[in-house]
Amino acid sequence: MKLKTFLGYYVIVLLLWISDTTNSQVNICSELCRCVNESHFVKIHCELTRSQEYVLDSELRYPSLGVTLNITLGDKSRLSLKTGFFSSNNRINSLTIQGLNHHDSKTSKNQVLLSSHSLLGIRGNFPEITFKNINAVVLSEKSMDGLLEINLIAENIWQFIIHREVFGTTSFNASFSDIAELILEDGFLSTSSYNLTKPKMFINRSWLRNIFPMRGKKLTEFRIENSEIGSIKTSAFNVIEIPSIILDNVTIQDIESDIFREGIAIENLAVTNCKIEKIATKAINSIGISKFMFKGNTVNSIEEYSMEFVGSNIEISDNKINLMGTKWLKSNQWYKVIIINNSFGNFGSISLENPTNSLGDIHCRVHHNSITKIDVDGFKSFNEHCQFTEMIFKEDCSCNFHLWLTKLFETSREIKKLQSEAFCSLSFNDTLLKCLKLAETVKYNQYFDAMCNKRKSKIKCDSIKIDKIDAKFISDNDFYDALQLKNYISYAIIGAIAIISVTCFTFFCVIRRKSRNSNHYDREIIQNQNDLIHLNQSEGPPSYEASLRTGMFSIRDQMVIDDALKSMKQKQPKEKFDIVNEKTQRLLRHELNEYEKVKIIGDIVQTIGECENCGEDFVAFTDILYKHLAPNSTTRLRNQAPRAVESSSSASENNPLKNNNSEHIYAEPTIVMNQRTLTPLLHVNKNLSSSLHNENNEIGNLYSEPVTNNSHAKITPFKPQVITPYAISQAINPYGIDNLPDVVNKFEPGPSNEGKKNIPEYTVPIKTNKTPVRVTPDNIEDWSDEASMENSTSSNHSGGSKATIDIDEILNFDEYDEVKCDYQWGGTVCDCENSTDSLRLPNLHGNIRQIEVKHCQTFLVPAFSLENLFQVNGIRFEHIGRLDFVENSFDNSRDHPAIRLEIFNSTVPDIPSHFVKGNLHELIIQDSVITKIHIFALTGLSNVIDKIKFTNTQIGEIETQAFKKLSVNNVEFINVTFQHNSVSKSFYDCHAENIIIENSHFSMLQPSTFEFKEVNFLRIYNSTFGVLQGEAFVMDVADRAIFTDNNITMFHPGSLKAITKNPKTSTLRTESVYFELKGNNIDFIDPELDVKLCPNMKLQVSKLFVRDRSDCPTINKMYEYEFFSEHSNAIYMRVNDDFELISSLHNHCTKNSSTWIAYLVISLFLILILFIIVLLIFWCVTRRKNALKVIKPDPRTYRQTEIFVKVETTGLMKTDF
Repeated sequence: MKLKTFLGYYVIVLLLWISDTTNSQVNICSELCRCVNESHFVKIHCELTRSQEYVLDSELRYPSLGVTLNITLGDKSRLSLKTGFFSSNNRINSLTIQGLNHHDSKTSKNQVLLSSHSLLGIRGNFPEITFKNINAVVLSEKSMDGLLEINLIAENIWQFIIHREVFGTTSFNASFSDIAELILEDGFLSTSSYNLTKPKMFINRSWLRNIFPMRGKKLTEFRIENSEIGSIKTSAFNVIEIPSIILDNVTIQDIESDIFREGIAIENLAVTNCKIEKIATKAINSIGISKFMFKGNTVNSIEEYSMEFVGSNIEISDNKINLMGTKWLKSNQWYKVIIINNSFGNFGSISLENPTNSLGDIHCRVHHNSITKIDVDGFKSFNEHCQFTEMIFKEDCSCNFHLWLTKLFETSREIKKLQSEAFCSLSFNDTLLKCLKLAETVKYNQYFDAMCNKRKSKIKCDSIKIDKIDAKFISDNDFYDALQLKNYISYAIIGAIAIISVTCFTFFCVIRRKSRNSNHYDREIIQNQNDLIHLNQSEGPPSYEASLRTGMFSIRDQMVIDDALKSMKQKQPKEKFDIVNEKTQRLLRHELNEYEKVKIIGDIVQTIGECENCGEDFVAFTDILYKHLAPNSTTRLRNQAPRAVESSSSASENNPLKNNNSEHIYAEPTIVMNQRTLTPLLHVNKNLSSSLHNENNEIGNLYSEPVTNNSHAKITPFKPQVITPYAISQAINPYGIDNLPDVVNKFEPGPSNEGKKNIPEYTVPIKTNKTPVRVTPDNIEDWSDEASMENSTSSNHSGGSKATIDIDEILNFDEYDEVKCDYQWGGTVCDCENSTDSLRLPNLHGNIRQIEVKHCQTFLVPAFSLENLFQVNGIRFEHIGRLDFVENSFDNSRDHPAIRLEIFNSTVPDIPSHFVKGNLHELIIQDSVITKIHIFALTGLSNVIDKIKFTNTQIGEIETQAFKKLSVNNVEFINVTFQHNSVSKSFYDCHAENIIIENSHFSMLQPSTFEFKEVNFLRIYNSTFGVLQGEAFVMDVADRAIFTDNNITMFHPGSLKAITKNPKTSTLRTESVYFELKGNNIDFIDPELDVKLCPNMKLQVSKLFVRDRSDCPTINKMYEYEFFSEHSNAIYMRVNDDFELISSLHNHCTKNSSTWIAYLVISLFLILILFIIVLLIFWCVTRRKNALKVIKPDPRTYRQTEIFVKVETTGLMKTDF
């Protein structure tokens, strides 16, 4: 028999050797592992303990007879399992990968990586894949795909990462135990197959940062026990079928909205013995659940409409819940509800609708629940279906308690029955408590019989018999104290360990007798310093200018680009972000030639120009792109001034080398990049077509203020002034050396010019407005002359590109009929009489003082409408259905009287740039709608405006710097609604005597929305702010600032920081500059930041209400800041539905926590004293042991000593033998 076994083993080894020699793959039995023959199969053991990376891939051959594979990793070993390692005909049924350290996986550094389809080829029956005692395990996408069924086991893993779609079409039974960090990525259950047998997942004693959407087809059971979860995200259980979900003894920070797939049906959902901080609104939203158990849980907050079921058997018992919103539990078509032995704080309300008895008798029982506070309609929606017993309320007992009880239930059932089951509180009456010697909660009907039905003025305590009951009410800070206790214990342990460690270190440093020789360390430090100096002298990062010359992006540029892309991903549509991101990544790889680079930059800027609400990140991003438009030339003059090229038929005027008197068109400095210098700006519209002579062209508005000394270079709104698109950030080369490629005029074959529509945009993204431009015979001839440039192949600017005009965007004034006007008493009245025709203001002449336009459907005010009027001082528009303005509609730049512009009951789609120029006395807009106010709508007016007033008006969007460089006596916004979020610097560099904002609504005020350099009086009253961001108001106030009776949803602590005292205010002024904050309501304020206000102003704060829910940690944190501590008697925080002073709340929180703090201090002090005593004892014993022994002579008298000396000297002590 032994001979046969030996021959069989020999034959198997021979076959393995023959197959190994005929195959190019290396057999693992001969290299890495030890193979043990067991009759008809082979067991494989691999000891991979070296500190290196082991790769198991197609270059290694796994024996076909191998059924088990056990891999042991060292503490620093790394294993990578790839596709092709397992042959297609193997019978493996067990794969175990484990580390040597069986106790602590954190200290080891071993790692395991399973790549895509790494287990493909395993044909065993329900193979078991086991990971044990490993630091990190990563399962890549589809790493376990291709098998029928697997049993996945993970134990004692420090970090386990499961990527999306890891199982593919494989059915699994997964078990995770003792995982320090289990990361389930979004879509880890994604699969294209629905025919999975019974996939299950069990997690025990583990920590999950989040549960992201599973996105699977089927999951039979999902169970988590004795674990911690950071957050259960929206659509976490996005699975078509998941019959059972069990959460037992789990700590959950947050359960977000809509965690289940819409329309899912669950047989069993059990949440038991869990600690939950927050359950959001619609967390469980209209799903079918056969049985829902919520038992033994501690919950801080359940928001309104959090749990909604259909056809449910509901059990809610033994829970402790602090806050509950309206209808926090709602069930439709239910058949059994049990709510017993719970402790509720603020109960809210429950809704039970449409009960059904299809599965048996309807049963609803509410028994022995302690309710601290309840809404008036808390029991109305389900009292008619349920039986109430032992209802324990923290409502004060009184003879009118039954009236409150009747109002609470609002039912026709007998009130006596309700009174017999209700318990009330005696906590308000200490005398009665001492008399009755009972608990604080007693039965109400007995209390009523004993205290309310007696006509006697005195009652004997012994004669009163009232039943008592133990209630479990929740105090305001009960839940938070429980959480703080855990933190206090942790802090105590950490503090004790720190004190002991420091003391030990100090003790051993003092008693150490020998010190180390420091010469070695000195030499080493000197050597390291020399090496560092040598390194700094030999190497250094490339400069920013060098990165520009080489076409590379510096680290600073990359950081700015990264911030801009993140901002765009959050705020802009996905398709626009994908376009910009893809082209930006191509730029960053530096694989483009000059033409491709210019083309891609143009596409990026064009896409950004189509975005709305462009922020500072986009401006900085665009600035970087312009800098990289500069040609790669080291000979370019850095200080060379940019030149402008005008589009004209005269060659002498166009040549920048010959015409030295041509001036530049400088844009507003705040619009161009980062406001460093005044740079030339050409804004090319995003729909530019191919050439000037094309009949389908358009040109964007030049939002710039011309500065010219050349009388021939007159700028008109009818003839475009063209400058080079490369005159940005001094990246211009007018001499034709190293010019950028002509992107616009580059020839592209095609049957038409349609391929040239998408011309790059080389300027800061500013949305243009299609405004009608007046057409006259003179400028029509000018266009025809410019159209003669069709056959010209030369370019008038350094880049070689041509600006183009879209004729479709130029509205002919012949389409607008002139309105008929009547002259009356020095003025004229233009009454459209509600005509449906498109009308416009006629060319008026003479000494007209007042102009009134009324009752029009569509009305246009053309450019230069006041050029022939000399005495006009008032223009009034009333009842206009659509009132259109264009640039220079009111050009009053000559020495004319200041005009008063009034708009009543009208709709204004756009207020364009520079629609008013010159002298303006008043701008009054009332009972109107304004869709958009463009950049530079009112800017640089020559006089001091008396009033700008908006009343009962809706304003859609105000662009940045819409109101700029204005001096106004009065700015008023009365009952104005701003429908869009404001942008920074809507009012920029303005001066105002008085600013009044009343009864107005703002969605969001971004930083520096209102920027006034000098303000005498500021009043913001009874207005609503959605979001008030930091430094929204930038104003220097000279007299007084009032901010009262406003409602703010989200208040940034620094939003009012920039309202400061005007530095020009005379120091001799006796009165202080006051800043009043009174009667304001704030829904949310960040407790981590202190409210910052100008220290030079005298602050007056009263009745500041913060509606955000307050707790002890938040109040203590806020009380640390100066603003809240100094004004603690004027700031009210919400506690449930009431408001209390923050000072009283802080005292209450301090009183609750002082006991624990005292215990901690005493404990730490005792530990420290005990440790010092132990050290002293140890020191004394050690000193005694190390002390030298002193030999004391025998005691002698003087006579004995004298005799002894004589004997020694005479030699009598010697003995002869």
